[in-house]
Amino acid sequence: MCIRDRIDTIIGGDTKHYASTKAIEQTLQVTFDKPVTLESHEETPFAHWPVEGKTFNNFYDLKRKLHVYTKSEKSLCYHCAGYFNIKMNDEWETIFCPKYIFVQRYPYNGPFKTEDEALYS
Repeated sequence: MCIRDRIDTIIGGDTKHYASTKAIEQTLQVTFDKPVTLESHEETPFAHWPVEGKTFNNFYDLKRKLHVYTKSEKSLCYHCAGYFNIKMNDEWETIFCPKYIFVQRYPYNGPFKTEDEALYS
């Protein structure tokens, strides 16, 4: 056993070595509380517009003033947060969280916080 693989305890000046916390619990007849895992939600400083689910790889497009994100950690497909009116094929469509490439390619209005706000803008 390597020194890094052991746990040392010092009780009353007496040092003892254990292989694991289980060994300590059995030998000394103590129990360790399980660590409490807190769900942390990373709040983005520009999370003003609605999104569906959790966001990853968040950034803010300063030129267009948009919250841009991916839907998974390894995704390369970026989306814009909020509701948008995008003109594709000579028709305006209201789209929730469109792909970032659409906003870059086509004329758009948005983002909007609600679908009604987008429809009546």
